[in-house]
Amino acid sequence: MSVECPADIFKQLKDGCGGDVCLGWEEGYTFLFDVFGEAEFLGVIKLNIGGLDDKSFNDWTYFEYWCDDIERDLMWELVDEESCESSTPKDYFKSKAAIEEQIISVLCNANREKPGSLLCVEIESKNKKLFLIYEGLDGWALGHYNSVLVLKSLEELTPENGFYPQT
Repeated sequence: MSVECPADIFKQLKDGCGGDVCLGWEEGYTFLFDVFGEAEFLGVIKLNIGGLDDKSFNDWTYFEYWCDDIERDLMWELVDEESCESSTPKDYFKSKAAIEEQIISVLCNANREKPGSLLCVEIESKNKKLFLIYEGLDGWALGHYNSVLVLKSLEELTPENGFYPQT
């Protein structure tokens, strides 16, 4: 279901299409906040898994810092404390690719206590459509956020762009 968007706000959103758009705290923010109530879960999360350097790949302390940059306490969802006593991350996981696969598997689990699913609202103006993608759901619910990712198509939500389906 599409939500009708005022033409001037639609133009601002369209101009920033493909990236995060921050509208002013007046009319634009009010529109984004109002349509947030119409948003639906996508079953997709956004992940930013930075490159794992060799220092972090060979030392649990640095590996934990690297994991915390992705999500706080993530390392402890990947390994148990006993594993850290007699090996290195390299010994435990065998490859950097295996670490990335395990992180994606853990973070995309729809049954996690820390859900990360994005919300989406389809908007339209003069028969043109855009999709507003809301991240930071607590921030929106509390009225702290004022920007959304704007896309022409949900087909842009691919792993190559950092978006992964929840399983």
